[in-house]
Amino acid sequence: RGLEGRGEDAVSEETASEAATETGTDVPRHGQGSQQAATASCTVVKRLVVGCGAPARGGQRPRVVLGAIADRDVASRMGPKLRAKIASGRRNSGAGGAGGCTPQGGEEGRTGGAECGGREEVTRPDTSGVARGSLGCTGLRYPAYDIYGAVHDGAVLRARRVLAVNRGMTFLWKFLKRNKFAALYSIGDDAPSIFFEIWYTSANSSIRSRARDLAVILTAKLETRLLARPAVLLASDAQRDEFFTFMFMLRSQAEMSVDTSLLMAAADASWARNGFSDTTVLYGCSREDLVGVSTEAWLELLMRILIMEYNNLVLFQNRFPCTFGLHDAFSALRHVKLSSFDSSDEGKYQDSFYLATHIVYAISAYSGIKTHEKDVPWLYRYLRRSLLHWMRQAQRKRKDPSVYVDVDGVGEIADLLRGLGLSETTDKMVCTCTDWLLATQQEDGSWPVWFNAGDSSDKHDYYDRMHSTWVCTQALRDRDFKVNEKQVQKWKTHMAKLLSSSQLRKLAYKCTW
Repeated sequence: RGLEGRGEDAVSEETASEAATETGTDVPRHGQGSQQAATASCTVVKRLVVGCGAPARGGQRPRVVLGAIADRDVASRMGPKLRAKIASGRRNSGAGGAGGCTPQGGEEGRTGGAECGGREEVTRPDTSGVARGSLGCTGLRYPAYDIYGAVHDGAVLRARRVLAVNRGMTFLWKFLKRNKFAALYSIGDDAPSIFFEIWYTSANSSIRSRARDLAVILTAKLETRLLARPAVLLASDAQRDEFFTFMFMLRSQAEMSVDTSLLMAAADASWARNGFSDTTVLYGCSREDLVGVSTEAWLELLMRILIMEYNNLVLFQNRFPCTFGLHDAFSALRHVKLSSFDSSDEGKYQDSFYLATHIVYAISAYSGIKTHEKDVPWLYRYLRRSLLHWMRQAQRKRKDPSVYVDVDGVGEIADLLRGLGLSETTDKMVCTCTDWLLATQQEDGSWPVWFNAGDSSDKHDYYDRMHSTWVCTQALRDRDFKVNEKQVQKWKTHMAKLLSSSQLRKLAYKCTW
């Protein structure tokens, strides 16, 4: 960031404070270590391709990628063990040095290597007989394999993910509060829900604490705005939208132990005023109409059915009773034909893809519970196939910047795979998309907004400009499903019965993907 050679004044106390806030470290004040902070800020740890001491299959050495980290203050944020690991890797890298590579045999397991002017070949090491957690033939305690055969250091990837999540949260907070919270008021309940969901299942205590604080602030701001608006002046569709905004915010408030009395009173009034006790009026369709709902319309409808069922079952003792719910929705969704990425109608594939991801979100109550791939195998097969497509597109984009990659889609799939309890050390696809997401994050902490029609930022509304950063930030967090365990257990039991009774595990048609 151009700090080289600018001395003590290069790093302000505000910059140092921000870095310390994100990592929980002490802040060197001006005149008390600022020079060291400036030096650390200018340190760039480049990609290291390290040969291991133990030979792999065929006498070859596995390629180990310690990570591509080129971020301000990265050296000061890393712990001494990680700094020593990377320094050791540099010393032991031999003639290749930082950024070097040694081509190795095998047509399978190639990986991109811009440092080498192309794609170098790698061979996966033979790990048979190596106990999990031991150093093994890779020289790494937590080796992580991607789909190209490269071996990454799982500990380094995890450290990079923590940094990336904090940077993403910082960008989102600044984005939402800009211009007197204009983006927050435009986006609505989705904005505070970002931080609520991060808090709900993050394993990192500092990230959880920070996310909850931001969720409480944004929810309070939005609540004040909504309650100051005379609801009776809104059109009927707008009043329905407002009621569901109340429902999503009430869940956040109740689970964070925040007072719900004002929002609940507004929700009760809207329920009575609009006749939402008639479920057909509430959802805008009847139970019989579900089989005819379009793929595009299903996404919003499914999320509304989810929040009503979750609030009634888990939080508010059936305060807003409905005559049909997720059982009927899942039964109807078995008949919805999802289009694949090779479909001639790209718009239809986009609708199908995001419906698929949100079926999983409905099962997990927005990642509130750990899911299982065996529960809906066809759904995860569809998502994994889509991820492979986007990773192939990402490889092509390195040579041709005009190639389109759905950043939001990659983020949502990574989020859902981590919701299975997987990580980069246990699943090759998780490792691959994690490495790509970390490399794609921009300097301000956001992720790029790419559309097939172009990526000019002036074409996008607040939601579009924020969504990629929202889903990618959530996708990189470690998971812990211990928050509100009693409520979570109730939803898990309920969902197990629903998946069985609705037969969602099996499609009602023969798929081509």
